[in-house]
Amino acid sequence: MTDKANFKGYKWEGISPFYRSEETHAFHDSINWNALCQYASKLNKNEPCTMDPQTTMGGRNLVRIINFENGTRWIARLRITSSDAIANGASALALQEEVNCIQLVKERTSIPVPTVFGSIANPQNDIGASFMLIECLLGNTAISLECEEPMTSQQRTAFYAEMARIQTEMSSLTFPKIGTIIRLHSGTYDIGPLPGLGGPFDTATEYLEAWAESAKFPHLEDVRVSCNAAAGGKIVDNKEVEEKISKLEASILTFPSRLKKLAANIPLRNDGPFPLIHSDFASWNVLVDDDYNVVGVIDWEYSHTGPWEMVHFAMGFMPTPAPMSPSEWYDSAGMPLKKNLKKTFKEMDEYVDVVRQVEQAKALSPTLSAVLSDRAGQDLAYAMRLYTIDGKRGYYSKILDVHHERWGGGNKDSEAA
Repeated sequence: MTDKANFKGYKWEGISPFYRSEETHAFHDSINWNALCQYASKLNKNEPCTMDPQTTMGGRNLVRIINFENGTRWIARLRITSSDAIANGASALALQEEVNCIQLVKERTSIPVPTVFGSIANPQNDIGASFMLIECLLGNTAISLECEEPMTSQQRTAFYAEMARIQTEMSSLTFPKIGTIIRLHSGTYDIGPLPGLGGPFDTATEYLEAWAESAKFPHLEDVRVSCNAAAGGKIVDNKEVEEKISKLEASILTFPSRLKKLAANIPLRNDGPFPLIHSDFASWNVLVDDDYNVVGVIDWEYSHTGPWEMVHFAMGFMPTPAPMSPSEWYDSAGMPLKKNLKKTFKEMDEYVDVVRQVEQAKALSPTLSAVLSDRAGQDLAYAMRLYTIDGKRGYYSKILDVHHERWGGGNKDSEAA
């Protein structure tokens, strides 16, 4: 973080083709932008304002700048929501929980997050969507800046050191239960249920069991298509290839049920307090100035308190778990053999060193550094993320086999390749 940001301007790409652009353009056109300006003006002492022509995307959110006549700027972040999410209240709940989380972090830490000036969670309003109005920070996401100006080695070291400091402070926000952040009328905070899982949960075991019950691997049908494409783009009749595809599908499908059987064995810290977890802590949600100094952490949607077993390195930083990777990438002890992986592991060690330094300086429990140093735990935490969010194909159940002695209850030979 820095007091003097070097910032030349936003590197916004508009509505990216990566998103369903027809739906997004239709959503954009459905918004009553005049009403949004009037709402913002009222919150800012009736200062006149206009909507900036620049538009970008942030996850499932449309983002535009509001320019006030006095020179100040706010960000309007509007949630693109399905009709089902509107009908069952999921959209309103998600936005309100994100606002609660941002306010919690703002009040209790030094992590740079935007100030929330106003929000309306119910999408059935005059503006036409759930939205929040937040501080316009002078920075771009680190990943978008790097596309044009790659980090130097020194900048990369400093950037991830700051990420480590932020994650350490974030993890120091703990609650006795697992769930979403609720802000009470008194201004204090409590824990509520997790969408799709239930709760709040009193133990890590309860959470893992609930996760295993609800976990769905997205686009399972694409696994066979991808395997066939890798074999030359044709439907493969080869018996050996067919067996491998079947084993891959079985490994994916049985992962949740096998995990549930081990749920009581896995947690080293079964009872609370439980840390706050940013659901997508990564360079694409960290704003930096043009020198890669961190100026803000954004997109706290779906963040919650969770088991320490769910805490892992920043997304895009740690590699695919060794048990799920090609055998030639790692040795029998799980140590990297490839040059790029050796570099990543070195950076991960440096990251943990910074975490330890912050823990010692702030007299915090050394829990986070211990969690990030636990290879078995990191393999599982990242695999659970890859399973439900990314849908990355791989031999998930091999993680339970490789760490059999740690958790027990598995069959080490169940998926011999």
